[in-house]
Amino acid sequence: KEYKVRWHKGLLLWKQQRHRHSMAVVMRRIRSNEFRQPDSLVEAVGRVRDHQAYVFNQRKELMDELFCIPQQRLTVAAVRQLEEANTQLNETFDTLLVELRELREALNVSAEQMLGELGLELEVHDARQEWK
Repeated sequence: KEYKVRWHKGLLLWKQQRHRHSMAVVMRRIRSNEFRQPDSLVEAVGRVRDHQAYVFNQRKELMDELFCIPQQRLTVAAVRQLEEANTQLNETFDTLLVELRELREALNVSAEQMLGELGLELEVHDARQEWK
């Protein structure tokens, strides 16, 4: 009987240790750059920043061009052409925003997968009782 009690106590201690270890592994992963500052996100934000600077300069050039046209020679066609150029600048930016959304979704999927694996691992080791 004494050995059985020691066995169950040792098993409980092992489950507790396994739970703490599994949680520590997940917490290290959460604190890592994988979730805090993923390389893909840093690169995408860099591209957005570069594109914003480019668009700013292009729009400034469009405005300079518009204001250089004397009022007597300002036509609907000229204004429409400048407006179309401005619209094209917006379309490229929309593509970058879609990329950022896709990266965010991929990160959410990765996080959900990680938490699912943690739950499964704790269940396999029968260490879920420590979740209180």
